[in-house]
Amino acid sequence: CTVLNQLAAKADVVLPGIGECKILAGTEDKKEAADFYQKLGVKTVIIKDGSKGAYVQTADENYDVAGYKVEKVVDKWNSGRIGSEGQCKKRKCDWSNSGNEYRR
Repeated sequence: CTVLNQLAAKADVVLPGIGECKILAGTEDKKEAADFYQKLGVKTVIIKDGSKGAYVQTADENYDVAGYKVEKVVDKWNSGRIGSEGQCKKRKCDWSNSGNEYRR
């Protein structure tokens, strides 16, 4: 856990799942987990919570994003990465070909 949190502290954006928050931040409370990451220096925290959606927190704002009900799942693989890429594009970042790394 310590190594992952040290890496998170170097990131502008982190996207943990709520289960990961329990392990890494010691809480399943979205606000507390986001506060934990922001105290490490992370600018934007997006906590994913499956079908319940996500919680987004920056220094200036925080809000919930509702989950979207999918009528028919065709391919569940990489769905989290697709959501991450969408957030990256929304925030005008570039997706690096060198791995899961955001660049401004």
